[in-house]
Amino acid sequence: MSLQVNLMVLFMLGGLLAACSKGLPPSVMPAVMKADSKNVQASLRKGANVNEKDSRGMTALMIASERGDTEIVQALLDNGADVHAKEARQGRTALLLAVANGHAAVVQALLKKGADAKDKDNGGWTPLMLAAERGDMAMVQALLASGAEVNEKESKQGRTALYLATGNGHASTVQALLSKDADVMEKDNNGWTPLLVAADRGYTPIVQILLDKGADIHTKEPKQGRTALHLAAAGGHGAVLRILADKGARLTERDNNGLTSLVVAVGNGHTEVVQALLSSGADAGERTTAGLTMLMLAAELGHAATVHALLRNGADVQEKEKSGNTALMLAAERGRSAAVQALLAGGADVNERDATGFTVLMNAAANGHAQTVETLIALGADVNARHRNGWTALMVAANKGQTATVRLLLARGADVHVKDFDGRTAMMIAGKEGHSDVVQLLRRAGAGE
Repeated sequence: MSLQVNLMVLFMLGGLLAACSKGLPPSVMPAVMKADSKNVQASLRKGANVNEKDSRGMTALMIASERGDTEIVQALLDNGADVHAKEARQGRTALLLAVANGHAAVVQALLKKGADAKDKDNGGWTPLMLAAERGDMAMVQALLASGAEVNEKESKQGRTALYLATGNGHASTVQALLSKDADVMEKDNNGWTPLLVAADRGYTPIVQILLDKGADIHTKEPKQGRTALHLAAAGGHGAVLRILADKGARLTERDNNGLTSLVVAVGNGHTEVVQALLSSGADAGERTTAGLTMLMLAAELGHAATVHALLRNGADVQEKEKSGNTALMLAAERGRSAAVQALLAGGADVNERDATGFTVLMNAAANGHAQTVETLIALGADVNARHRNGWTALMVAANKGQTATVRLLLARGADVHVKDFDGRTAMMIAGKEGHSDVVQLLRRAGAGE
């Protein structure tokens, strides 16, 4: 027992002794605080006030209910304890306290003595909400049988018992609430329905239950305009997404940013979801509002497994965006080595050029992506291919001061002596840009002025 409780008990015992010496009824509180059922009953027989409150405004019944002291609760109830009294700070009754702490036997005892299953605390929370949030089926059933209001909302966020059960993944509780006519379409203060919550969190059984009870599959949350399908795609919840697609969710529906569920899934690299969407009829050739194909988006973000999935489903590796870049060019430019490998395995040209004449290797070298440079050379990229101005990948890397990439290109056979069409070597280009480390490296490799 804590020091604070010990001091409180000693204080109350002192009051009890003083009261007895004056012939006044004893206090029931010391025995309640010590969970001493025998002395609680003795105090009550001597006329103790059954509804006595402590300094917090808590009655003996509230304290015993919060702790789950069933025997003491019963003794207090049998002596007329007020089941409707509320403590001042949060407005909780003994029933709310018992439910919040999972004391089923105490809840049953309180309900039998007339505790109101529709009680609310200062935040609008009912016993049913607390039990639903915990997924306590026995308690939920008892409260429903005692007349609990199933569609009440708590004040702060506007959540119902169904919403709370859904948000915490309690499928059996969801079923029980729906069987008592819980509103499957009731929204919280942010406009979210239980189905949106279940899809967002990947609660597959609950999604199925809610759909079977008539939840609207096309409802959107207002802030971003996302449907349950968007949310399942964003979260990578493949099983949920398949259920939604089978139930008729619109694959082409766009959110407020113009994104379909496929774009969301590809952007997050959720390959299982991408495959599920494609199998359900989504278009592998779809483009984003910026003009990127799904293959380009996956490649640019480095989602290699998603790249493979899109290629298996007919994505065109040669398609270009408005600047003339292919998926391979975008992947190389950002150093996405695994995606580069996947694209080359899918038929991309390792020596392709962008609209300005730079090769894939040049773009990777310019951005200092040594691992991608290594990958491209290993898979057949021409290390000495020339741009229309005569530059090679080595010159491009030297110009940008990419020391590690210059070293790698030299090791893989880059010609240190070649000149561009203005007569400049890689070392001259590096010197002009002030990259002394690159100059030294090229000089050691045999470059001359």
